[in-house]
Amino acid sequence: MARKDDPVRITKPMNYELLIGRCVEVIGIVRNTKCPQIYGIDLWELEDFREKKMLVIGTLKKTVVTQKDIDSQPMAANRGAGTFYSLEDIHYEQVP
Repeated sequence: MARKDDPVRITKPMNYELLIGRCVEVIGIVRNTKCPQIYGIDLWELEDFREKKMLVIGTLKKTVVTQKDIDSQPMAANRGAGTFYSLEDIHYEQVP
């Protein structure tokens, strides 16, 4: 039986709301997009591992960007308004 502090394994896209602030273990291919991602989770640290299968462990974080936030910033490139997920304090390794 998994303990509350055991990492939750993510092997496909899912609703991440119940996992915010929890330690998660993500296993998947890093997407070759502007922001490297696995299952919609931003992983800027994996820039050099695009299209590789990775195991990543960290604390799931949620960031909400509103149009008001964007409009209040100087003109800069951005992904637009939305909800974004990322990991903090990550550890990662390439897996076969």
